[in-house]
Amino acid sequence: MTRADRRVPACSIGAITCTVVLMATFAFLATPSGQSFNERVFGRYYTVGMILAFGVYGLGGLATLVTGAVLAVQAWRRREEPAWLRHIAVFTGVVLPIVAFLLYSYL
Repeated sequence: MTRADRRVPACSIGAITCTVVLMATFAFLATPSGQSFNERVFGRYYTVGMILAFGVYGLGGLATLVTGAVLAVQAWRRREEPAWLRHIAVFTGVVLPIVAFLLYSYL
């Protein structure tokens, strides 16, 4: 890996984007428009629709979370520049989900 490759913050930006996409998706689903969308897509299947919705949102959220964590670790290992972007990527991709999980599971 050359020095020029290390300077491109692609993994850092990707990790931050994964966290933003995850938060925006679930924030949208909490609105009346999101609930209407959820009802149109999964509501017609009744109980199976609820199971499908949990599966789709669960797997999508987990995939986005894991992708963000992998990109954050990759950014840290590549020592991407600027360093503050790498630190934010690790915070949003690794630390923030762990803290959120611990707060959710203990409160």
